[in-house]
Amino acid sequence: MTTPEMPDAVPPPEPPVVETRTDDLPLEFADEEVMFRKDGTVVWRAGGVRTVLRRPKFKELRVLHEEINTLAEESRVAREPLQTRVREMSDPLQEAIRALDPEDPQNGARIIELSQELRDVQTSPEFLDLQAALRKQRDEADDALMEWFAESILRRLGRPVPRIEDVGDLPAWCLDSAFQRDLLQHWASVPRRPGVV
Repeated sequence: MTTPEMPDAVPPPEPPVVETRTDDLPLEFADEEVMFRKDGTVVWRAGGVRTVLRRPKFKELRVLHEEINTLAEESRVAREPLQTRVREMSDPLQEAIRALDPEDPQNGARIIELSQELRDVQTSPEFLDLQAALRKQRDEADDALMEWFAESILRRLGRPVPRIEDVGDLPAWCLDSAFQRDLLQHWASVPRRPGVV
């Protein structure tokens, strides 16, 4: 008895990516993670929700680079005058202290005197206002970067589009420049063919 030949079986389509709640995930998948796939996609899992970030097209990648470079430049321009004034106030005293040999007993009194002047500068209202302005600027730059990441990366490229009610709920490592550089570099690299390691 012969069996009829089966036509070449077509593999079933991949199931669609669905959002999953944290309590539905096995313990090892409940934490945040990012997986860079060989096909250029990125699997993003945060708060128990799995999203696949598709590979951006050339123009989209160029826009992403331009946007992040613009954010970095705006932040640098806003910080520069504040940092310059902070350096103008404290650097001369710090350099004078470093120039003195602490091993020389004749320098002891001068080092103490300069150190006190430096403390006075660093506790002056102007210096403290500059430090506060720098912190505020850094916070604003971080907020802008998180907003960019949520809008330009997750919402533009994510499938399904993740629900982000507050960008402050995103993991802090999204702000890491090394992670962002790796992400953009991954998308700029050539995808490998199936079966190629």
